[in-house]
Amino acid sequence: MAFDSDTEASSPKISPLAIAGWSAAFGVSLLMLCVVSCYRLSAEFGMVALGFCGLVIALFVIDCKSRAAKRRMLALQHLAHRRGWHFLPDGHADVLSGIERFELGARGHAHLVSNLLSGTIDGVQFYVFDFGFMDGSGKGARYRRQTVVWLQREDARLPSFTVYPALFWWTRAHSLANDRRKIDMPGPHWFTRHYDVRSRDEQAMLDLLTGKVLSFFNGPLTLAVEGTGNHLVLCEKQSRLMKPEELSAFLKQSQWLYQNLTSSESRETE
Repeated sequence: MAFDSDTEASSPKISPLAIAGWSAAFGVSLLMLCVVSCYRLSAEFGMVALGFCGLVIALFVIDCKSRAAKRRMLALQHLAHRRGWHFLPDGHADVLSGIERFELGARGHAHLVSNLLSGTIDGVQFYVFDFGFMDGSGKGARYRRQTVVWLQREDARLPSFTVYPALFWWTRAHSLANDRRKIDMPGPHWFTRHYDVRSRDEQAMLDLLTGKVLSFFNGPLTLAVEGTGNHLVLCEKQSRLMKPEELSAFLKQSQWLYQNLTSSESRETE
């Protein structure tokens, strides 16, 4: 899949008018509270004052989040512009439907792909995007967002597998549904303690996760990795959006893992 971007990079700006408006709103809120406190006015007026203050605070928080999202979008747009990548701030339906076929994309509901970066590096097609989903339901529901990297190359072949942090609560049910069995890895203690490997092909995973490929998981990030066919999907254990300045390094690391997993050398025991 290849997507065109018709946006150009620009720098985020904060409007002086917006700053003045919020300053005035907070000023009025404080004045109303002071009047209520000093003159002990009626309870009805006090409730109106508190309600107005609460409304101002809520709108301020929403506005701050909206501006932060705008700054992130512009920073990623600028990154894509510098690197010669495609950028779609609203994502793409094909990427959303594609990622939902993976366990990592099947979590929760109300899935959303945004800030989609795409391109090709050394013959490997990549997609880097913000993936959002609703986790749970009812009062305990929480909307989560995180950065996901999706890599693919036509001639690559991978066994169906997952390498997840051991305490991923949502992994086991999905893996069992996909007939992926837990594999007891003979690798180092740090790996077997912190990661849970599942696959339909035990021998293939024993051949893959050796030497330099295994050492990849001993880095500063705790990663969740899923592979099948010619696809590899990666994200962090913690549901967080990576900063734009972190993305190039993370994409480079992900590509390194993909190249080594799909090369014949990675199947040789070191």
